[in-house]
Amino acid sequence: MDDNAIDYVNIINEYYTNLEYDINKKVSLKRISDLSLGLKFQDVNNFAVRLDEAVSIIQDNVLLFASVCEHKDVLTSIIDYLNYFGVQFMYDIKGEFNDKYETIMSLMLTICNISKEPEVQLFLENAIIKDSEAQNCTQENCKSLFPSQYIEMVLLEESDLYAFINCLKMKNVASSLHKIWVQQSIKQTFQWHIKKYFGHLNVPIHIFQSQQELLNLLSQIPYFGLKILSIWSEDIVGARNLAMSLQRHVVFINTHMNFCAGILLPYAKLLDRTFQFLSEDEYMSEKHNYKWIINPKSYKGSIYNLFYNNIWQKPVRNMYWEHNDMLLANATCEDFTRCIKSAEEGYKIWSAKSINSRMHVLSKLASILKYKNESLLADVVSKWKKLPYFCVNLLTCHETEQFEITKIRIPKGVSILEEKDKVTLFRELTQCLITGNSIIVICNADLCTLAPYCDIFLTATIPPGVINLLSSNILVDVKYDNLAELKPEEVYVQLTINKHIVLCLK
Repeated sequence: MDDNAIDYVNIINEYYTNLEYDINKKVSLKRISDLSLGLKFQDVNNFAVRLDEAVSIIQDNVLLFASVCEHKDVLTSIIDYLNYFGVQFMYDIKGEFNDKYETIMSLMLTICNISKEPEVQLFLENAIIKDSEAQNCTQENCKSLFPSQYIEMVLLEESDLYAFINCLKMKNVASSLHKIWVQQSIKQTFQWHIKKYFGHLNVPIHIFQSQQELLNLLSQIPYFGLKILSIWSEDIVGARNLAMSLQRHVVFINTHMNFCAGILLPYAKLLDRTFQFLSEDEYMSEKHNYKWIINPKSYKGSIYNLFYNNIWQKPVRNMYWEHNDMLLANATCEDFTRCIKSAEEGYKIWSAKSINSRMHVLSKLASILKYKNESLLADVVSKWKKLPYFCVNLLTCHETEQFEITKIRIPKGVSILEEKDKVTLFRELTQCLITGNSIIVICNADLCTLAPYCDIFLTATIPPGVINLLSSNILVDVKYDNLAELKPEEVYVQLTINKHIVLCLK
């Protein structure tokens, strides 16, 4: 740590040991808001410069920012993050994401979880992403990042309730919680502590008997969003094993929402923003100028509906269009909403399976394709089902003075695919499946259709919602996963994200 860094840490520590606050909090928030409005950058996409400037402003106004932060670690953590990723962007170091915009939005998500003060978040937003391509591409700001988070706490029978209570006294902890899970054996003691220190806690409390029951209950939360959980237990080995079993993005052990620069929360684009349709006027014009077939019963060729939930589904508006001597259903916004829900449910089922289970299903798919005289596609599936062997999912672990951090690659979620040739499509489809993701394949007049193969997926016992097909002639733009030019290890990184297990050492 350089001399300047030591100086500002000492200033912050001195400030927090002094109970005579020289700056009123409301005045401080107003001044921070004014600081955020005065930020100007010559190159709005030079994130190294923007992060460095943000650090300089915070250090120049350290008492101002310290006066609105609940704990000294909040400000030091934010500065550590800005410095760490400023260096990454300066030297163009590849982190855990291939896309720099995804990295910067993940950084925003993380540091805005460290400080929940709206004025501080606005300052960080204006300093780091305002008017940049990252904000334009994602159409996100700090406020829109938080509704998709799901945060829980688990108290096991060996937990240190006093440490838990001290954590809960931080005002922003309880307000962001969705649930607290308490083991039956410590229920009465827990209730006594809550009544003594809080009187009442406005957070849903759920009681469980055993860890197996807890695992079953925790598997039932909604698919979408960032899932964070903290486990409280003096049995570190047991807590770590439980953390490994849970489908969560971040699991804290004996701490809660304590971050260091080794932890980056994964930013996920909202699926409903992935698809852009024609406007209603454009849609009506297209409907008028294009020959839509409303009643397909009289059509002589092959007819394909939409495919999701492992069922052929008629389009909501009952419209079809002709393509390569086939009649394809024309999906509209309502169909996409239903399909997304199917893919989210499929992801929950498929991602929970082991790699060996997924490989077994894909081997069955390859055998059926070969039997159907699709040997080329069968070879593609057989080759790429081995993707995890090319990119072994090693656990990485490093320690700071406070934390031990373990990282594991887990499936990313729902992938959107569209390709013109079926060999490329099946390669990407297999890559997505073996890494544990569910898929929505988009088909239009210029893109390969998956429709003739959907019944084969049923025969191969691929679970409902894992592979979904939407055909549409009114999509303007689709933000899909582009895997065609990537190397195997890059594909693996693109289709997975880091799960963090954070153990408090002191």
